[in-house]
Amino acid sequence: MKVWLVGCLLAVLWVATGQVMAQNNSQGETIFREVCQVLQQNDSLADNELVHTTYQAMTFFREDAKGALQQSGTQLEVYVGKDKVYYSSSDITCMQDKKQTISIFPDSHRILVGKTNTAARKASIDGQWRKIVRDTLLTCATITECKSELLEGIPVYKLVFSIFPQRQILLGMRELIIWVDADSKITRQMEMVYPTGSTIEKTRMSFSVPKRIKVDSAPVPVSASALVWDSKGTLLPVWKGYEIVQTSK
Repeated sequence: MKVWLVGCLLAVLWVATGQVMAQNNSQGETIFREVCQVLQQNDSLADNELVHTTYQAMTFFREDAKGALQQSGTQLEVYVGKDKVYYSSSDITCMQDKKQTISIFPDSHRILVGKTNTAARKASIDGQWRKIVRDTLLTCATITECKSELLEGIPVYKLVFSIFPQRQILLGMRELIIWVDADSKITRQMEMVYPTGSTIEKTRMSFSVPKRIKVDSAPVPVSASALVWDSKGTLLPVWKGYEIVQTSK
């Protein structure tokens, strides 16, 4: 799983507010395709390197009977290497390497242990997931808005993908909005708006600028197994009392 969005310098393209929808579609699709292309060009890492980023996720629930706005938030630290992915929040700590995927849930005191999906991993390494994401959005949605604006003082493009009604169940949302740094093409914020009737109105995710760091400067175990067991196969003291659940044989 490679969830960071990395950009390179690109000429700023400003969109006039008076442009018609067809022009918005063309401009927005061009920007989106360039973002996907940039991803493919910035995916190689040395064995001793990781990419670190932070996600701030906020979930907005629909108003209750009294009209009160409900929301909850979480922060996710993500480290991605050539052969591993590690992420952690207050709700979950997860690590995946070539062999295993281990997820730890503090609230329920459970540890899920399974085999890494080699086909999905290969698709991620080969960049196939980018093509799937790109093509799925471009065939299941239309870009109904593309405009330049400021996000926390940073010039960005706001792209609004309106999901076709017959595809909303498939994608689980009716609208996807992304804010892309106008210079670097790094995605700075993303918002998923859910179909009418869902208990959740929308989820908003803000991303820090991805940074390459050395493996020895990050709190990432050498393997998924080392997250839970020591070199002798003994459960680490911090996980004492946790239930181990094997999700695959």
